[in-house]
Amino acid sequence: MPHVTVVIPTRDKEFYLGLTLAGFSQQSYDDFELIVVDDGGAADLRPAIDFFRGRVDVRLISQTNAGRGAARNTGAHCGSGGLLIFCDDDRVPAPDFVAAHVQAASKSEQISIGQKKQALTRWVPDSLPAAAHLVAAASLRGSLQQEADLVSVEDILKLGVVEALRQFVLPSHRDNFDMVRRSHGDSFSGFRLPWLAMTTANVSMSRAAFENVGGFEASYAGWGAEDTDLGYRLWREGSSFIYIADAINYHQVHPIGTTGDYDLDLILRQQELQRNATQMARKYETLEAFVFQGMCESRYSPAEASAIVQDLDDRRLSDRVMREILSLYRKAA
Repeated sequence: MPHVTVVIPTRDKEFYLGLTLAGFSQQSYDDFELIVVDDGGAADLRPAIDFFRGRVDVRLISQTNAGRGAARNTGAHCGSGGLLIFCDDDRVPAPDFVAAHVQAASKSEQISIGQKKQALTRWVPDSLPAAAHLVAAASLRGSLQQEADLVSVEDILKLGVVEALRQFVLPSHRDNFDMVRRSHGDSFSGFRLPWLAMTTANVSMSRAAFENVGGFEASYAGWGAEDTDLGYRLWREGSSFIYIADAINYHQVHPIGTTGDYDLDLILRQQELQRNATQMARKYETLEAFVFQGMCESRYSPAEASAIVQDLDDRRLSDRVMREILSLYRKAA
C-alpha cells in the first residue's frame, strides 16, 4: 500500500482547520503525512499544529500570499508520498477518507474524486446559506443573532467525526455534478467533459500524473479554475476520472467573503470564477475550454456543454470549419 501525502492549503481559517486536523487524526489508514501550507495568513497556526503532532504526521509550511494553486504545489513538492490527496482546510474527513482514496488508486492515470457533504460547525448570523439556518434553528437553543461554535475539536476526538457532525449535516446539499453522474455513472462514461468534476476539495492522483502535467497553474487570482485547469491537462494526457463515494469529507459551511452578506459574497465569488474561466479559455483556445467559460457564465449546463462538444465531434467538421468556430468563441471570450 502506498505512502500518501495529503496537501491542505489554508489562510486565516484556524477554527475550521482545527476540526479538519482532528478528523485526520482519526483515520483508519495511517501511512500518510499531512502537509499544511499557510498562504500568508495572519493567524499563528503553530499552536494548532503542535496540538496534533503526536496524533498525526503533520508539517506546517508558510509562504507569502502566493495563491491557492501555488500553495498546493508547495505542499506536493514538500511531501514524499506516491499518492497525492488534496483536501481543503475546511473539509473534515470521515474515518475511511484516506483508506478509500488508497483503495481507489489502482492505476496511475486514474483521478479519484471523493464525495463531498456539508456540515454546520460554526453559526455566523447573516453570512451562511439558507440550509444552514434550518440546521442552526434546530440545534441552537439561544438566539440566532449570536455567533456560536457547534462542534469542537474535543467533540471529534471524543465522539468521532460521524457522530460529532451527525446533527449538523446539511441534508439538502448536492455533491458536484450529481446530475451528470446519474446519467453517466461514477466513471462519467459518455460525458465529454469529465475533468469538470475534479475539484481540489476532495481528490487524489498519483504524484507521477501530477508532476507530468506540471502541477497547478498558479496565475489564477481569487477563487476558482485552478483545479479545473489541472483536471483539463490531466484529461488531455489520458487520465480517467472516477467518483469514489466512500471517500467522504464534510465541508464546513462558512462565510465566503468580507461583506457579511452571503448572497452578495456569492455573486462576487462567481465573478471571480468567471474572470478565471475567461483566462483559462484564452490560455487554451480549445472548444472544451470555451464551453467551460460558457458554463461559468450560466449560458448552458454541464449536460448542454457536453452535448455541444459531442455534436461538433459527430459532424466531423473540417479543420477549416473548426478553426472558424473557435475563432467565434475566441471573439466572444
